Amino acid sequence: YATNDDDGSTVLLCHFEGSDAATSGDGFLDSSATSVHSLTVVGTAQIDTAQYKWGASSLLLDGNSDRINVSDSTDFDWDGAFTVEAWVRFSSLSGWQQVVNSATANTTFFRLAWKGATNEWALAVMNTAFYLSDSLSIDTWYHVALTRDGSNVCRFYRDGVHKGNSTISGTVTNTGGLTI
Repeated sequence: YATNDDDGSTVLLCHFEGSDAATSGDGFLDSSATSVHSLTVVGTAQIDTAQYKWGASSLLLDGNSDRINVSDSTDFDWDGAFTVEAWVRFSSLSGWQQVVNSATANTTFFRLAWKGATNEWALAVMNTAFYLSDSLSIDTWYHVALTRDGSNVCRFYRDGVHKGNSTISGTVTNTGGLTI
């Protein structure tokens, strides 16, 4: 999946395309056209060719503190409209399944996660969280997106279906990068 599907406003684009079990190299690059961020593999995070939605591979995180750290950047300081989206596939629906997180020591953060104990999406912008009930199946690909418009209305979508919204104002000030 070598093409860059960047719209010019994209600030992070990760394809996780590469050789099976790779933990470094081209599979861990930011393909965005506007800015390139450093990606660091933590734990046993790796490329997996057995499961993929697009291309021939995906990122495999086994749930044991694996993650990708994305370098800190003002690109992730959001004071208006934004969209964060991902394709996710869970092998377990229990516990917390982080999708994207920018929580830091202060209260200005962003989080998109699955909360298995209550079967809901946990979404947070700034110091305000909202939860949306949902029913998922293991080993199924889902497209998830959280948007905030110019009126500060945050909307969550799964597979293109609007699941709920909340009005959350303020600037997300990221001081520690993102975690995938």
